[in-house]
Amino acid sequence: MDSKIARKVARSKIPPPPDGRCIINQLPPELLAYIFQLGVELEAEGEDDEDLFSDISSETEEEKPYLPFEVLVSHVCKHWRDIATNLPNLWTSIDFAGPYDRSITYLERAQQAPLDISLDLEDLDADDPEVKDLITIAGLILPRVSQWRTFELIVSDFSLMAIVLKNLSACPAAPILESLSLYNHDNIEDMDHFEPAALRDVPELLFNGNVPRLKKIALWGVHLLWERTPFLKNLEEIELAYHAEDVRPSYKVFTNMLKESPNLRSLALCNSGPAGGPVDWLESVTEGHEGEPVPPPTTQISLPSLNQLALTYESAPYVTSLMQRLEVPNLADLSLDLEADDYGTFLSMISKPTAKQKKPLLTGLTHLKITDIVCSHVTVYEALNTLENVTSLNLNFHYLDLIWYDLLMGDSRGVEGINLNDRVLCPKLKEFTSRGLSGTLVLAFVKRREEAGKSLSKVLLEDTDELEEDEERQIKEHVELEFFEGSDTEDEDEDFPGLVDLMVEGLEDEEEEENVEGDVEADDGNEEWTTDSDMDDLD
Repeated sequence: MDSKIARKVARSKIPPPPDGRCIINQLPPELLAYIFQLGVELEAEGEDDEDLFSDISSETEEEKPYLPFEVLVSHVCKHWRDIATNLPNLWTSIDFAGPYDRSITYLERAQQAPLDISLDLEDLDADDPEVKDLITIAGLILPRVSQWRTFELIVSDFSLMAIVLKNLSACPAAPILESLSLYNHDNIEDMDHFEPAALRDVPELLFNGNVPRLKKIALWGVHLLWERTPFLKNLEEIELAYHAEDVRPSYKVFTNMLKESPNLRSLALCNSGPAGGPVDWLESVTEGHEGEPVPPPTTQISLPSLNQLALTYESAPYVTSLMQRLEVPNLADLSLDLEADDYGTFLSMISKPTAKQKKPLLTGLTHLKITDIVCSHVTVYEALNTLENVTSLNLNFHYLDLIWYDLLMGDSRGVEGINLNDRVLCPKLKEFTSRGLSGTLVLAFVKRREEAGKSLSKVLLEDTDELEEDEERQIKEHVELEFFEGSDTEDEDEDFPGLVDLMVEGLEDEEEEENVEGDVEADDGNEEWTTDSDMDDLD
């Protein structure tokens, strides 16, 4: 339901039926169930349901805490509760945040429906007495591994990740698992050698290698036995981040993973990618091909379906060499966060045609995000001049040279030999996202685009940027203006999506306590997490 519609409904003066009938409850239960399902789906997609009901709640005597949509509708009346609690698909997002009896109730109501499991154990370490909670959680979810649709885990201690990996390797299969996300936020100081060395050897296979529906995999600081993992194919999204050199996949394995995923649309590499450099890559693909003149081994990788690419925290030679081998004719969305090096060669390369790609890579983009990159002013001009089709541009001026702004304003005095002659770069630009620009500069840019007949439609600014009330008012007179919360991690959630935080709160009245806090026996099954508290088996 659209929040504007909800507010109109809440404010409407239409009198209720004189006979006291509740019109919505005259709908067939099947239609009401469908409405509930749509509400849950919209919330999962990011709709602001707290705002959705803000007008209604503000008129009540006592403000109540925000509730997830499925809990909210189950609180309205007995009729709605009966329908909601008997709809398994409303209760499939399990995160074990807060009292476990809530998640137990969700599991019970989900029945045999596909489950979305999210575990945030970032505040837990292997020496914490609360590690026993893993056993409790395992007794609830491992017997239901055949129902897992998504599984996401965050830890900050690889010892915990090792425990989880061992238990996942004991699962016979994950027949409907579509998304596997394993995030280790442990500090990584040595990018050459994995630490702790005692935990470098990981289980041979997760889920016995049987994950036939896997479409998305995200591995942050977590490695697999790449050569022996058969489910690294037919993927649509791949995120690899923070892998030490000695646990990265070989170039051959890396290319096979990409080539055997013909529908791959999103690739994100952050301090990760194939091990070694160009010499190692050629050696990798030529293994087993000695004396075979046809076909000659190649390090080129064609990715015709790739739409999104993110490259973060890699050296300029590495990024340049890798991009020389990627053929991405349909790339539309590029995100770059590259620091501590001169990336002029790289940026210039993607600003020009190649033998394999007739048009420059940048020409095909509709969205470009640059958090940080170091290069000459001439190279910045080359890049902006090539962005003929970009409609959305996201620039972080906390790190970027202001020459990016100057050139977008039509001021080329900082680039020797270049005269724009009032020509507007990025002619199709409609949405501009900025960090670190003052309100004065943003307003000037908005007006410059309008004067040139290339008006923006939307501007997004970091909430900490300097913006006077009058500047905000004037910007809103020309474009739609939104603010977003900045972070030290440069919007990790945007480029490397994390866990969904689904907190079930406010189940306080007697009816809810009776349903939620009732004793629910956990199905022990034949499986439980093996904690190996002495860690001997993991050494």
